[in-house]
Amino acid sequence: MSINYSGIHKTIVGLFADVIYVNISYYASYLLRFRSNIKAPAFNPYLSFWPYITTARLIILSLFKACKAPKESSKKEIFVNTSNVTIIACLASMSIVYAMRNIYGFMPSPVFVFAWFFNLILLCGRRLFIRYQTQ
Repeated sequence: MSINYSGIHKTIVGLFADVIYVNISYYASYLLRFRSNIKAPAFNPYLSFWPYITTARLIILSLFKACKAPKESSKKEIFVNTSNVTIIACLASMSIVYAMRNIYGFMPSPVFVFAWFFNLILLCGRRLFIRYQTQ
């Protein structure tokens, strides 16, 4: 069974999926960083920053059209493009946290690295799924 969405529906579903992927990647990175024992003082800064981080990442993913997977793209091209965009998004997230650290506190640095890795896996998987679904 194939579901045909119009352009706006694809965009809305794609943005909603990206919001979920970004937040899952940060939560998974906290779980990995704190060995599944997240304490409230360590997680509270993320709860304060998540709207800013999610918005920045969505803007960057949309600007670079990271959610699209052209049919002619190879797996390597999809991985390289997604990797570059997620690095830029990670740097933007780190900049936001650094600029606002006096207000909300700080987030551990390994969380950004782990979140980049998890986000890369989720977005590459999604792009490859989209690519092979449209063929």
